[in-house]
Amino acid sequence: MTQARKVRSKIKTPTETSVIHFLPLAAVGGCEVSCLRLIQGAPDLKHRVVVFDEPGEMTARWAAAGIVVEHLGCWRKNPLAFLLQIRRWSKLNAQRSDNVIFWSTARLAIVLMALYRKGARWVVYLGNPLTFDRRTQLRYQIYDKFLKKCDGVTFAACSRYVAETHAAKPFFKFYKTEVIYNPVRMTDRQLNDFRRLDTETPVRLGMVARLDPIKDHDAVLRAIPRILARYPNARFEFAGDGSLRSKLIELAERIGVNESVRFLGEVSDVEALITEWDVFLYSTTANEGLGSALIEAQAVALPCVVSDLPMMREAGGDDGGCVYFRPGDAEDLAATTIALLASADRRRALGACGRARAAQLFSPAQIARRYLQALRVEATS
Repeated sequence: MTQARKVRSKIKTPTETSVIHFLPLAAVGGCEVSCLRLIQGAPDLKHRVVVFDEPGEMTARWAAAGIVVEHLGCWRKNPLAFLLQIRRWSKLNAQRSDNVIFWSTARLAIVLMALYRKGARWVVYLGNPLTFDRRTQLRYQIYDKFLKKCDGVTFAACSRYVAETHAAKPFFKFYKTEVIYNPVRMTDRQLNDFRRLDTETPVRLGMVARLDPIKDHDAVLRAIPRILARYPNARFEFAGDGSLRSKLIELAERIGVNESVRFLGEVSDVEALITEWDVFLYSTTANEGLGSALIEAQAVALPCVVSDLPMMREAGGDDGGCVYFRPGDAEDLAATTIALLASADRRRALGACGRARAAQLFSPAQIARRYLQALRVEATS
């Protein structure tokens, strides 16, 4: 245990743990935040988080929730060194939970080899659609070899779309897969100012998403000149960071909208930020899993303009909670946004419908119950 580091928290020993969560990283990402929300949705259970990498921004958030957090620091090691280290960790932790959530499929075979034992119940999170190239096919052939020995494994897809992309491929069709949405924290905060907007009014629009190729920030940036032509005082804010930051900043400068755009990086209080916006923009690609940021925007009654993709329809609904534009089409995105900005009544109706949908389908308590049912665990007070 010399390489493992424990973060101080309210829980004192592993023996109190009922559910153990394994994660590759402690970055601020969809699965890491979903893990925290699920824990918050089942507060009467004892939870423990084990991260295979070094501490990250999520470490403090988990610890603040009173969770034991351990970092093994072995995620970036070669497969053999990774296997040996987590096996050592397993032997040193005699009290291992029989109820496990692994928030990834990366290195799944190695993790199962090292940590799975007969009679244990595991839920493995599927957060993105499966693209099946030759490398992926080989990986899942290896996974299949070990999964056959693990009769307690259930896959949890974050959307029907993700589940269908896995079920259509070899191997996964032989294993139990359930659709369990990502939990989104409901809050008393919500947008209440659906004001009339005109050419003189300052307007704030934004998007919350990692700056990476799964998303489509390019389309938003390319839509900005047309929106500015109608609303010259509009300002656009991008919350999140990632590998495409420099490229997107360069694009904003090249098309001449950099003075109207702010790249905020990681934001600690997203709710406080987005409740100051007039419209939420979510432009993404077919590689998206669900789009939790969209649901978070709906949870605060923020009207949303969203890429018309299957998983976005699944998240945003067809019942008036969002308006949709053709994916990647900057002209359609701009026209859809302008039309929404022009109608305060339409924005108010979208906000109310979206908030009701988020509360009905995505509350942490409801999603936690689904995970515990998959684990066959009963929460006890």
